[in-house]
Amino acid sequence: MKVKEKFSSFNKNSVLSQKINEQIRKLPINEEVTHEILEKLDNHKTKIVLDSDIKNSYYVYLNDTIYLSNREKVIKDSSRIVLIAHEARHSVQSKILQKLNFILSNIELIIFCINIILWLLKKVSYINIYLYILVVIISAILRMILEFDAVIGSIKIAKEYLQDKVDNKNMEFIMSIYQFKIKCLMPLFVINLLWSKVIRLIVLVILKTI
Repeated sequence: MKVKEKFSSFNKNSVLSQKINEQIRKLPINEEVTHEILEKLDNHKTKIVLDSDIKNSYYVYLNDTIYLSNREKVIKDSSRIVLIAHEARHSVQSKILQKLNFILSNIELIIFCINIILWLLKKVSYINIYLYILVVIISAILRMILEFDAVIGSIKIAKEYLQDKVDNKNMEFIMSIYQFKIKCLMPLFVINLLWSKVIRLIVLVILKTI
């Protein structure tokens, strides 16, 4: 399939998207898909909660729960299998890394707030900023490790799930589109992960120069 044709998959009304939707609609509802994928991962502990108020599904480490958006748009999303696989992968990742990520993310916010207070008191220094940069870098690396592992793992998990649900030809077709979309959206994915950290860092640097 040509690259130009694959790009049409971003248009929900395209022939390619309709072809994928035709296969995905045959699969169970999201809650059942999540249960089945967790079973495949030998994960019998993670809880599943349906929520009509959230726009996207996500995993929360603190209470080991996958929150599934119950909105019609998400339920009918042709990429729902790989998105669920992504959150399921998070549920079986290293708890040590997840705990460190949680702790460092909060430490980063605390140091940022402290720096703002110091700036108001005219006592902020480059040492404070350097400390913040160090925490940001370590925090960002941990977050990237967890998220990239989830992205890579989601492809494998989705493929294994689809192998049991559709014929091999359609499975390969769907997975080729999933992988193409992930590659195209990866830069935006990285920006989404880091933009808040970068903005906070820029704010501190600007405040220091004022």
